[in-house]
Amino acid sequence: MQQGTPEEASALDELLAGGSPSRAPKPTSSASSASSASSASAGSTGTAASRAGLPRLEDLEALVVRAEWAKVLERLGSFEDAAGLPPRLALIYAVALKESQDGGDDTNINLLGIRAVAGLLGMAPDSPLALNLGKRLLRRNPVGLRQRKAPAAPIRIVIVVVALLGGSAVGWLVGPGGDMFWEIVEMMMR
Repeated sequence: MQQGTPEEASALDELLAGGSPSRAPKPTSSASSASSASSASAGSTGTAASRAGLPRLEDLEALVVRAEWAKVLERLGSFEDAAGLPPRLALIYAVALKESQDGGDDTNINLLGIRAVAGLLGMAPDSPLALNLGKRLLRRNPVGLRQRKAPAAPIRIVIVVVALLGGSAVGWLVGPGGDMFWEIVEMMMR
């Protein structure tokens, strides 16, 4: 079982103690998290969220399917507002943040995702189940070969030139230069 980093653990401890660490978003109040959990468990399809000015899940679904993460983030607001989102929307927000960033510090995003999973499951955020599920949901898969960016133009030119020179050298050794090459090798061995 994979444990969090010490920074994540200390930030999570501060959040659970009611503090407001500078590295993590502010926790939701117990009343708003209880109402969020009850609306999530009621099985509504986003109507409660749309009444509060938040986007409906159906609206976000199309954006998620098209992987338009910037638009998802735009519709859900800023990171500071994410702590007040219902758990379902907070989890979508955390996934959108993770998908739209190019690396860097994931501690805040992981904490948001762990709290969202804990809210969905009705568990405490320090629960090992919520911790593991939250981290696994936000884990990035390795990028496949076809999805990687091609090297820059100068690097591609160097690769082509090296391949041509290497192929030419092998052809010369196999063809007309082979005899002279082996003579040089024999002279060096003596």
